[in-house]
Amino acid sequence: MRYYDPVLALHYALVLAGAALIGTAVVLRRWLEAGPGGARGGWTADPLLADDRRTEGVKVAVGAVALGPGAQPGAPAERTGDGRFGGGGASGS
Repeated sequence: MRYYDPVLALHYALVLAGAALIGTAVVLRRWLEAGPGGARGGWTADPLLADDRRTEGVKVAVGAVALGPGAQPGAPAERTGDGRFGGGGASGS
């Protein structure tokens, strides 16, 4: 809807959407916990990865990503014939 009729700046829209999602999550969790046995309709508020054996795979995956190759250095800046660096209105002596 925002694409066709922008009523808010993008950063305000994102903040409001995030606050609405957090509020919805808090209300939903409290509603689920208040049900009989901490569940309603088969849905529970218990965490999915409370078991350490299940979270070990997530830790390994995060560690593998962190040890991956880093960013490669970019190409050096080109020099123009007048001794100045080119691009973006930069000048130097």
